[in-house]
Amino acid sequence: MSVLSVGRPLFLPGPPPEDAHDDLRLGGCDVTAFVRAVREGRPDVHRVSGFVLAEARRIRGRLRRLQGLDDASAEDFDRDALLRAAIAADPRAVHVVRTRGRSVTFSNGGTEVELARESAAKNVRDLEAVVVFDSRAFGAGRETRILITCAAAIPSRGSRARVWGAIASSRCASRKAGCSRRSSASTPSA
Repeated sequence: MSVLSVGRPLFLPGPPPEDAHDDLRLGGCDVTAFVRAVREGRPDVHRVSGFVLAEARRIRGRLRRLQGLDDASAEDFDRDALLRAAIAADPRAVHVVRTRGRSVTFSNGGTEVELARESAAKNVRDLEAVVVFDSRAFGAGRETRILITCAAAIPSRGSRARVWGAIASSRCASRKAGCSRRSSASTPSA
């Protein structure tokens, strides 16, 4: 994800584009919004940062050249396959919703995290779980908050069963290999 490597917000603050078709975050998935922005985004239309978009496209080009890949179109993107791969790589990326009064947080058995206000996942109704691709910590001590800056909502009903199946099979594979879920070997590198 070339956008995440830039380290700056892709989408500009403020209201979304006037035409709903131009709002890349309307689908409720940050991953899909990032992919669409890098492939077809225009700063003047989609309210994205021109600098971040240009840098992400440069990084994407370098990575694709290194891998010997040609340019892909927006239709080539398989969101479910990406979610299954992320979950298989690290099942701890899945966070389940926890509602406490009016506040909604997410947890995977550890520290609770919240969606950042600019996250596309805020557009999803009845959100049950997310796959977290990026987060940021703000504050110090007991006042520290962790905000999810790139998330993909777990798909509804039919697809959700396949995703939960991927979680279960990746955990079983880890146990068969003699690894525990919290081992240092399964910790993602920064």
